[in-house]
This record gives sequence, structure tokens and C-alpha cells, in this order.
Amino acid sequence: MHLRVILLSFLKLTALVISTPTLSQEGFSDLETILDMELQEEAEKNTDVLKNPMDYIELKRKRLADNMVTLSNTLDNILGGESADKESRNNSRIRITFGQLYEEYETPSEIFDLSAQIALPNTEKKFHLLLESFNQTNKEGSTTAVSNSSKLQGTPEERQYNAGLRFTPTSNKETHIGFDTGIRLVWPPQPFAKTRARHRIPLRDDFFLKLVQDVAWYNEEGWETHTQGAFEKALSRGKLFSFSNDLFWKDTQDYSEMTHTVSLFHPLSTEKYLTYWAGTLSELSRGLFIQTYEIGISFRQLIYKDWIYFQISPLGRWQRIHNFSFRSLLEAKFEFIIAE
Repeated sequence: MHLRVILLSFLKLTALVISTPTLSQEGFSDLETILDMELQEEAEKNTDVLKNPMDYIELKRKRLADNMVTLSNTLDNILGGESADKESRNNSRIRITFGQLYEEYETPSEIFDLSAQIALPNTEKKFHLLLESFNQTNKEGSTTAVSNSSKLQGTPEERQYNAGLRFTPTSNKETHIGFDTGIRLVWPPQPFAKTRARHRIPLRDDFFLKLVQDVAWYNEEGWETHTQGAFEKALSRGKLFSFSNDLFWKDTQDYSEMTHTVSLFHPLSTEKYLTYWAGTLSELSRGLFIQTYEIGISFRQLIYKDWIYFQISPLGRWQRIHNFSFRSLLEAKFEFIIAE
């Protein structure tokens, strides 16, 4: 079946699911109602809050902000976001991903990814053993502007692995600082060192600016950096809107690219999630010209207990190297996430 037909069929199915008033909102009660009940309980315990209305308002503002950050971090873990792998908020975590990526006019490619961090005992969760995979090949035009596909392309034989130690002096809902060091599992072994910093700045009660900075050094490739500024806003019933701007730079290739992504995370239930996204990619080495436009939707389903997920993502892409002609893609994958 043609990928465009699959794409249209999936969009129709999505519209049907959203319009069905069944289980779709279970577990996602109105945030304001929940907060009002919690605030009332706190107010009853603290008579000073009842005496001063401004203190009650400030308490409500702080609670809204705290729930906004919690929602963002929870969705990162549920949807397999990169921060869930790079930021050690759990004692130990293992994620294995495999599947297929189908692209119009191209041969299907396998999806495989591995990330594991094991907490060392008696270190107060600050030290973890680290094992992660990455794709050595990076063919021109293969980058996916706004989805996770670019990080998963390539067969298992094309992927290499890093092993090392992660030190996390600070990691909470607002701020994260972490350092990785280790070797690439090739012969001869190649050392690497990485650091990641993340901080969320409240702009309004339910509106945040997330700043992320990644810096990495590899023995052969040299320096790499990733800078992100994302505006996040919590909407009703667990939805999260995000506008992300990312800048990537590589030293040895003198290569840099910038992506702009608009996305909406939409929980259908406690086990089903939709993500809508649209974005652009520009290669700065070729000027400020957009190289790729992309739009897509992902449906993610928890299929076994709390650790096996299935995800299907139809998307459309327009690339300069193909004269901006439309190409349809379909990504299907399974994820196994084992975490304490």
C-alpha cells in the first residue's frame, strides 16, 4: 500500500479516536480542580494563608508552576525524550528500541537504539555506569528535522557504542547538571567527555523557558555542541505545547544546523499518547536557507504493563536536495524501558 494512503488512513483514525468520548480523558482530570482541592487542604492546615488572600494566590501560582515542570518531565519519560536518557532522575534505566523506517523511493532501514545507566551503590544516585549506542553514518539529507528518526537511522551493524561513567551533582525538576566520561568501544579505544546543563525559567504561571546546553569532546571528531531554547506551556487536561529552537555544531566537519519545531503532546489516556509536530531544518554552512520542512504525528501505546511501548509515526518531508518534492515516511518501532 502506498505510504500516502497509509498516512491519510492514520489521520482519519486519529480524528475518530479524538472525537470518541470514552476512555480518552481517563486519568487527566482538570488541573485547576485538582490544584484547588490541594490548595484548600493546605489552606486549612495553615490559617495564615486564609487570613492573607495574596499568600493564597502566591501559593496557587507556585503550585501551578511546579505541576507544569512535573508535566514536562513526565512526558519526556513517557515519550522517550532524550532528556530521559541523558538526565539521571532514576536509580537505573535501560531503554532498547527497534523497528523499521519506510521512506518513499528508498529502501526501508532498520531502527535500533540502546541506552543504559546503572546506579552505583552508596553514591546517593550521583554516579552511574553508562552504555549508549550511536549511528556512525550521517548521510547528507538523512537528518530528520524534528522527530527522533535521525538518531535511530542505520542498521545495528552501522552503530557503535560508548561506555563510561556519569556523574550527576544536581538533577531535579528545575535544574540538571551532569558529566560523562568514558571510551568508545572500538579498537583502539577512543576517549570522550561530555557535559549537559538544563534549567527551566518560569515566565508565567504555566509558561516556561527551558534552556539546555550540551558540550562533547571526542578523540577523533573533536568538539560538538547542542544549544536549545524551548518555550513550554501547559494546556488543559495534560496537554503540553512546545516551541523549540536547536543549534547543533561539529568542530571537525565545521558543520552546523538549526532546527525550529512546534509540537503538541496530547495524552488520550494513561496508556495512549499523540504527538503532533511541524518544523524546519537549516544548514548554516550553506547559508540561512531552509533545507528541510517536516510535519508528522506519532501515536504511542503502552502495550504491556509499564515498560513495553509501541509507536507508529507517519510523516511528510520536503527537502531541498529533492527540489522540495513531497516524500512520505512511516516509522514503526517497539521500545522496552526498564527503570526503577
